Amino acid sequence: MLIQSAFKPSGAAATLPPRPNFKAEDTLDTVVSTLQDQWESRMQGQARCRVGIFVERSYKPTEEHDDVLQLADAVMDAGGFPSLLYINKSGQSVEQQLSQVDALLVPGGRDWDPTLYGEKLGPNMDPNEPDRAWDDFEIAGYQYAIGKNMPFFAQCRGEQGLNVAMGGTLYQHLPADHPSSINHKQPREGTSLAFRAEAGHALLVEPGTRLHEIVGDEALICSDHHQGIKDLAPGLEIVARAPDGLVEAVQVQGRPHQWAVQGHPEEFRYTDGRMQAIYQQLVDDGAQYRSQVSNLFSAASSNHTR
Repeated sequence: MLIQSAFKPSGAAATLPPRPNFKAEDTLDTVVSTLQDQWESRMQGQARCRVGIFVERSYKPTEEHDDVLQLADAVMDAGGFPSLLYINKSGQSVEQQLSQVDALLVPGGRDWDPTLYGEKLGPNMDPNEPDRAWDDFEIAGYQYAIGKNMPFFAQCRGEQGLNVAMGGTLYQHLPADHPSSINHKQPREGTSLAFRAEAGHALLVEPGTRLHEIVGDEALICSDHHQGIKDLAPGLEIVARAPDGLVEAVQVQGRPHQWAVQGHPEEFRYTDGRMQAIYQQLVDDGAQYRSQVSNLFSAASSNHTR
């Protein structure tokens, strides 16, 4: 299937984010502070809403294709301000951090702890991968967002985490746990993530869903994962599948503004406008949520002063 480009890059969207230059001794607090300062300089206080992006405890970007940098760039191109959320030294809970943003964007990352969905670590799993403290932080974030009806979009590990947070299970290792002719872990050269700009397989999209409104019946997506949804969680509905039947996108039932995909649309937005539209939709949802919260606060303050 040939994808026709509808997104004409200009300005920051025409090129990748600048190559990061952090020192070995830089802490996560330093990394976050440096990036936030750069983004403040770029946006000049003109953002329509704030979008929280989760970053793991070991986060330190080393290349332009880093997914968090790409996601932050996509948010700013859509008119939002990216705000990094993490387990920080000040001890702010995920709920406290999320109360300061208007939408949530969840990137990929490490494997999930299988004990969260009632299983033991499988034979193909790296015991050094799961970080239970981070898993708990991210799950608490989902629970907060769902409880507040806050818009969110998640991808890769993020989609898996949404399923786990709502009571579902995962295939611990593909293709061993889900034999398929499709390679869900695209080959790469070295440690670069540049391969994520290359298509892995098609998405078969369910009609009547937000993703279908954006991309239509079918789209191409990068595939870079060895875990995936096995048992769908109660309260989730399937939005798209891979040709082999593996779940590739989900949304919270009745809430199209709370959804997730397994792939990496951020790299494709330079050549396919439909992928940038995903992040534009998130910023639009965040701006609407911000307005609703502001109106509720104003109404409550007015009633209090009467």
